[in-house]
Amino acid sequence: MKHQIIATVLAFLPIAANAEVVVRPTYPGTSIPNPMAPAIVEDRGTIYESYPATTIRDYSKPAYVREGNTVYETFPGTSIPNKMEGGYSVEER
Repeated sequence: MKHQIIATVLAFLPIAANAEVVVRPTYPGTSIPNPMAPAIVEDRGTIYESYPATTIRDYSKPAYVREGNTVYETFPGTSIPNKMEGGYSVEER
């Protein structure tokens, strides 16, 4: 659930087409990033989880992609949205 929330938040960020954004979890009770934990990596509109202690995308896990006002999980190893599972509605207010 935590990664789904992060993926939805990242879907709102205005990111340049060639930019990469890395979001790391922090140590509990602090704002210090935990470099040993898996990170969330946004790369050209697709949001991946990384291998622990790296920013290398873990393509064996589903990623997240935004289409219009919906964020979908992808089929593992692809950026193809898995619309059979439903998605997360994005409301801009």
